[in-house]
Amino acid sequence: MSVTTLSVNTLPVLGTKQAPEKFRGDYTKVDHFIKHFERLLAQHNVTDTAEKCQSVILYCSRSVIEFIQALDNYITPNWDLLKKDIKDFYDADLDITRYKVKDLTTYVKKTKQVKMGTLSTWKKYARGFIRIGGWLKAQTKISDTEHMVYFWEGIPKSMKKKIEERLLSKEPNRDMSKPFTVKEITEAAEAILQRNRFDNIFGDSDDEEFTDEGNSSDDYSESESSDDSDAE
Repeated sequence: MSVTTLSVNTLPVLGTKQAPEKFRGDYTKVDHFIKHFERLLAQHNVTDTAEKCQSVILYCSRSVIEFIQALDNYITPNWDLLKKDIKDFYDADLDITRYKVKDLTTYVKKTKQVKMGTLSTWKKYARGFIRIGGWLKAQTKISDTEHMVYFWEGIPKSMKKKIEERLLSKEPNRDMSKPFTVKEITEAAEAILQRNRFDNIFGDSDDEEFTDEGNSSDDYSESESSDDSDAE
């Protein structure tokens, strides 16, 4: 049985399972596109810089192809510099600076005004927080402690009280100069809001739901573009 030799000729065809999604110039996708493409190069033993430059356009839209082919570093060719050109001209830096601390502050100020009476509304809050706060922490724009404090601050007062009571019942002598961890808060909240509680048959009519209608607190967490839903 013959064994296929991996090379530039074995790179997957656009539209097939292992191929990158066609790059159309979206700044939110350029970094992911380059990383995916370089993984393919490594998997298929493509090391020649000219082959790298010629292959990248196989996964691009017509307008992107025409732009890349006009670049000096494509013509030369030089893959390392061409890769930099693609990231620069398609504004990859915009994606790197997608959130600022003020975005997180705005989010927690809004969410703390709404009651979270169901597990679904709690998870919706957590998703929105992770999207902004988790990203800021990963970029070292906020510390671990700040991350925990912001997470706590985004919870409405009535829910905070329930969570704190539950956590302190387990650890009554806890040092309150240190914030609760996100894990501790989440576990307590999910236990309080578990869906199979015996009294859930009556619903939570007193709670105002954390919904999209008339409430902008979800602006950051659930911007449901088709790209986001596919990624999730």
